[in-house]
Amino acid sequence: MAEATVDVVKQNGNESDLLQSSYFCKVDRRKKVDVVLELSTTTNTSTSSKSDTVSFRYVLVMMSAVIFAETFVEQMNYRSRLSIVSFAEKATTCMEMTKMDKKGRIAAKYIIENLRADGETNISDGLFEGLQTTSDGKKHTRDCIILFTDGEANNGIVEAGQLVAKYNELMDTLGKQSRVPISAFTIGGYRPYLLREISTRLGCEAFYWLNEDCDFEADLFAPMFLRESTTITDISVTLTCLEDVTFSLSDVSTQYLQSDLQDNSSTLELTYFIHSIPTSMKKHIFISLILPSDSNVSLDAKNILRVDKTFLDCKANQQISTDLLELRLKSMNDITSSNTKESSDQAVEILQNTSAYCVKDNNADDSWQATLRAYTKVLQEDCRMLAVINFQQACTMLSEETPDMDAVSKCFQDTSDEIAKIKDQLKVALGSDNNFYQNFCTEADNIIEVVEFGGEMLSTDINWGRLASMESSLASEMPAATGVFDPDKPPPFMTQHVYDKLNKYRKFVDIKKISRQSLKSVKAHSSRYGRKDQFLQF
Repeated sequence: MAEATVDVVKQNGNESDLLQSSYFCKVDRRKKVDVVLELSTTTNTSTSSKSDTVSFRYVLVMMSAVIFAETFVEQMNYRSRLSIVSFAEKATTCMEMTKMDKKGRIAAKYIIENLRADGETNISDGLFEGLQTTSDGKKHTRDCIILFTDGEANNGIVEAGQLVAKYNELMDTLGKQSRVPISAFTIGGYRPYLLREISTRLGCEAFYWLNEDCDFEADLFAPMFLRESTTITDISVTLTCLEDVTFSLSDVSTQYLQSDLQDNSSTLELTYFIHSIPTSMKKHIFISLILPSDSNVSLDAKNILRVDKTFLDCKANQQISTDLLELRLKSMNDITSSNTKESSDQAVEILQNTSAYCVKDNNADDSWQATLRAYTKVLQEDCRMLAVINFQQACTMLSEETPDMDAVSKCFQDTSDEIAKIKDQLKVALGSDNNFYQNFCTEADNIIEVVEFGGEMLSTDINWGRLASMESSLASEMPAATGVFDPDKPPPFMTQHVYDKLNKYRKFVDIKKISRQSLKSVKAHSSRYGRKDQFLQF
C-alpha cells in the first residue's frame, strides 16, 4: 500500500469570528505530512467601539532625539499614553506613562528635544526600564515598546538568549493580561545581530533596518499604525498529533515557535505564540507530520491533528476555540476526470499521486475548485519558505570573517531556480491556461523578484542589516521599512491602509525637517552676533 504525505494550509473562516481559520490540504504518496497553518483576523464592529476597547500605550526607548519622536507625539490620539526612556551606559525613565493630551504632548516634546547620546549602548537596560514603565497596575491595556538605536549593544546584556529570558522573566512578574511586544529600529552599516533576535523572539513585526538614502523617519510610525489596526492579540496556537501521527521536527517553522525542539524528537505537541495579527494581514505556520506506515486506508476520513487556539479580543477577554484536521485520500486524478479535458501522461501521474482538499468549520471539501485552491495554496507557501531559508543562509554566510560572495550569489540563483521548478511542475499538472496556475505564477514571480533583488543588492552593497531585515519581513509576513526592498514599490506584505497612512505622515516629517533646518539657520545667525535667544520647544 502506498504511503501518504499531507500538506495543510490554514486560512480565513467564519466571517463573524475575530480569528478566522480554514484549512488547505495536500496529500501525496510519501510518508511525510506537510502542514501550513494560516490565521487572519477581521473587525467585528459590535465589539470594537472606542469606548469598549483597551487603550493603546507606547514606550519610546531611544538614545537621542529624532524627528520621528516629535512628530509621533504630535500625531498621537489624545486617548493614548506614552512613556519615554533614554539609554546610554544606563537607562533612565525621562517620562512616566502620561496621557497625550495638550499638557502631556508639551512635556513629551520638551524631553525628546533635550535627549543626548554619550556613546554607550545599553539596550538591555533600556528595554527593562521601558517595560517597568508599563507596570502601573493597569492590566486592560495594549502596550508596545518602540526601540531605536544606531549602534550595537556594548553595555549590559549583549547576548540575545540571556536578554530574551530576562525580559520574559520580568514580564511574568508584572501580571499583565497582554504581553508587551518590541518594535526594533536601527540605522547604519553595522551588523545588528541582537536587534534582529529581539524582533524575532520578542516582537510582532519585522526587524526594521532604516535606509539612510530614503526618507525613513515616517517608517517609524509603522508600529503605531499596525498596532491600532489590530483587533486581537496574544494568539497562542497548540498543535497536537492524533492517531499515532508524529511531527517531523526538522521541517517545522521556527518563527513564533515556543516549544523547545532540542532532544525531543518524539514530541506530539507544538505551541506557537503570535503577539498580534493586524486586520487584512495573515500569518502562516509551516509544520511537517509523519503518518504511521500502515495508516493510509485506516486513517482516511479520520482526524489526524487538533489545533487549540486562544487569544485576547479587543476587550482583553480571552477567547478559546478548537479545530480538527481530517485526512482525505481521494486523488486529484479521480476528482479531475469529470472536470477537465484529457491530461498528459505526466499530468495524470502527478494528479494520481496527489490528494488535495479544503477544511472549513471542521467540514472537508474535496470538490474540484477546493482541490485546486488547496493544491496551489500549499505550493505558494513552499515558495515563501524557500525564500526565507535563502535569506537566512545568506545572512549566515555574510557573518563569516571573509564571506564567499560567489557562494552567496549561487544561493540566490539556486532559490530562484527552485521556485521556477515548482512553477513548471504545476504547469504540467494543471496546464498553462488554468486560472489557479496563473494566479500561482503571479505570487511565485513576486517571490522570485524579491530573491533576485536581494542578490542584486549584495553585488553593490554588502549590508548585513538590510539583508536581515529582508529575511525578517519574509519570515514574519510583515512589511519592512521603505528602501529595504525595491524603494520604488510598496514593501511586501504592506496593506494599502498602512501604506497610505505612511505616505501621509511623510509630509508631516518633511515639514518638520524644513522647520528644524530653518531653526538651525536662525540660531547660527543669532550666535554670530552674540545673541542668546530662548527658543520655544515644539
